[in-house]
Amino acid sequence: MGAIVVLYKGLGIDSPLNLQIFAVSALEKLVLAGAVATSIGFYISYRRRDSPWAAGFLAACVLLLCPFYAIFDQGMETTLAVLLLLLVIHAFISDRSLLLGAWLALLFLTRLDTAIFVAMPLLLWTLLKSSRAERSHWLGIALFSLTFFAYVGINIATTGHAVPISGALKSSFPAIRWQGAFFVEPITLAEMFGWAVLVRGINMVTCAMLVLAGLGFMLVARPAKPERDKLLMLVAIVALLLANLLMFQKWDKSIDPRYLALPMLVATIFAATTFAWVIERVRLRVEHLAASRTGAKTRVRAASFAWRTTDVVLATLPYALVGILLLLEGVAHFSRFAAYSERKHDFVRQFYGDVSNALPPNAVIAGTDVGALAFWTQRRVVNLDGVINNLEYQEYLRRGGLRDYLRREGVTFLATALWDREQNYTGRPIEPMYRQLLDPRAERGTDYDLHPYYVYSYLYNVYSDSIALTPGDEFYRRFVGKDGVADAAYVIYRLPG
Repeated sequence: MGAIVVLYKGLGIDSPLNLQIFAVSALEKLVLAGAVATSIGFYISYRRRDSPWAAGFLAACVLLLCPFYAIFDQGMETTLAVLLLLLVIHAFISDRSLLLGAWLALLFLTRLDTAIFVAMPLLLWTLLKSSRAERSHWLGIALFSLTFFAYVGINIATTGHAVPISGALKSSFPAIRWQGAFFVEPITLAEMFGWAVLVRGINMVTCAMLVLAGLGFMLVARPAKPERDKLLMLVAIVALLLANLLMFQKWDKSIDPRYLALPMLVATIFAATTFAWVIERVRLRVEHLAASRTGAKTRVRAASFAWRTTDVVLATLPYALVGILLLLEGVAHFSRFAAYSERKHDFVRQFYGDVSNALPPNAVIAGTDVGALAFWTQRRVVNLDGVINNLEYQEYLRRGGLRDYLRREGVTFLATALWDREQNYTGRPIEPMYRQLLDPRAERGTDYDLHPYYVYSYLYNVYSDSIALTPGDEFYRRFVGKDGVADAAYVIYRLPG
């Protein structure tokens, strides 16, 4: 957010919308380029030392460049968090405690949940494994702790609460709310849309498979204890990050793949590094067999030849593998580019352009999931999800004062999608915030008596009061086709007096 503020200060808040999108995308691509360069730099550094960790950072580079993964092109914090996590992992495996504390502090400010699920285990491990006489370990811990408590203190001073409203609404931590269906959902989607879905997107199943494969490689390779302990620490971090999604999420809707970027990165580095250890063990075994099965006069020569041959193969294999992967990914990228280039209209922009033309200039619209509506219409929009509102809004919902809140904010229109059926392909109940969208009669047309509009407070686990909307209140209606498995219409109502 700090980077976006600086960017918009330079652009000007009234700059063209296309320029704003381009600038944010360019900033994100710059961060992605930094992450790729960091991965390559670490690969070269560890390769010079003949360390299997080189393979892990090489695999991280492939992950970052894969065109199938759209998480690094969403205008979100994901790409920056991945870059910082790369730096955290490097500082951890190279025993640079002061740097570890600094990078963990920045990672925490980028994604707050990493304080519990990344920083805490790494700093505890550093403390337990290090000598008490080493100042750098304590300085690293102090640096992170200072950042953490400063952030919490600012929250308390400005809002009266240690946790930001978004965290209070999205996470139940430390209370457990089991969401095992999140792990089953990728398999359900694969059965519906083909098993290629599992490898063309980031999901929990892929992360778990990488970890299991890496553990199998570890059993074969049996690395030395210091390295084995660090590898197992990476496994623990993946497990904690996935556990966070499975155990502490209040919302029932599908997990956005960007929340899996961090565990996927760690799982990728872990699996590739352990695989490299297996290759190293095989190489040593080949050298040993070559030396033991030759005569006394030729033993040294054969062992030397075997070593050179395997070393050349192993040195060339990563580059060949990356080259093949990037070639395949390039083909996929350009095939998608051709489809994009043939598209004459941007549906989302055209849709909200029509909405903007229909709305009066002084309209104030309220609704859920209204980011695109606010951006493209440039009207004042009140988001009713709650994650960017304040705690006072939750109090309105708890006491049944949604209508009062809308009046206080000067809202004149309510915008909502309407579904003809429940989004039940995941096997989970409909999201409480979206329950009011389920109205088959209202979705099909104006032959209905009323549509009750309400929202949900995840802080107090209660529904708000209901606002009765009638066909006579409709200001704008458009059928938008499939939204998930449901047919959907988009309707804007005048707020009844």
